[in-house]
Amino acid sequence: MLKIDEKKLMRLLEDFHKLAGIKICFFDEEGRELACVPKNFCSFCGYIRSSKLGDAACVRSDAEAFEVCRKTGKLHRYTCHMGLTECVTPILRDGECLGFIMIGQAAGNPIAPEYAEEKARLYGLDGKRAAELYSDIEFQDEERINASVSIMEACASYLYLNRLMLEEKSMAVKLRDHIKKHLDGDLSVNALCREFKLSRVDLYACFAHSFDSTPAEYVKSIRLEEACSLLESTDMRITEIAGKVGIADYNYFSKIFRRAYGMSPREYRAIPR
Repeated sequence: MLKIDEKKLMRLLEDFHKLAGIKICFFDEEGRELACVPKNFCSFCGYIRSSKLGDAACVRSDAEAFEVCRKTGKLHRYTCHMGLTECVTPILRDGECLGFIMIGQAAGNPIAPEYAEEKARLYGLDGKRAAELYSDIEFQDEERINASVSIMEACASYLYLNRLMLEEKSMAVKLRDHIKKHLDGDLSVNALCREFKLSRVDLYACFAHSFDSTPAEYVKSIRLEEACSLLESTDMRITEIAGKVGIADYNYFSKIFRRAYGMSPREYRAIPR
């Protein structure tokens, strides 16, 4: 987990908001919000998130942005599902992501109220009300958004370099990294308990909380993800791939692959890309 000087962090976020007038949030490496200025959603976002479908779409949009940052190690600027401009940048140490800073809920497209109206109706909301609330958001021109992004990136560097945050990897991150590095090894519950000096109860609780999964199901999902990557990017024989991801029994590998993706490994490899 991250150790944070909360007072200094909040002062930094508050100073940014005073200068830019844009919402800024700080997240840990798993994408959990730890600090935000202002704390509340703007009226438009609050209205969209009052719908279960709208809220789920917002959560999914954030998660997708975090995943892009994890993979690229770079700032990711995008338009959210409701037409607002948002940016997220990773906080890095030696190429490793320790957390994220996000700015968002910025109106960067003056024609988006019509889009917001249409999308709100899909979420069971009053489209006209959504369009009105969108129009109330202060419009940010391209120059101002770019300036805010530059300051945000400076804040990300400042957080680590000035020791406002110190890295202490969470157990979930340690487990995830270990699993990805040892796919062809023993990743049984007993082996993981020995490696991390955890009881079975604590191990299962960690996987349930962090990954919404059991250890076995999570390991299987990571093995299958790597198998897909190898099928797409290499000419390795499928039996070799099965062994490389730790599933030595080819028949079992084919069975769980089909169950997960609805096709055999061979059919998956044949898909045009």
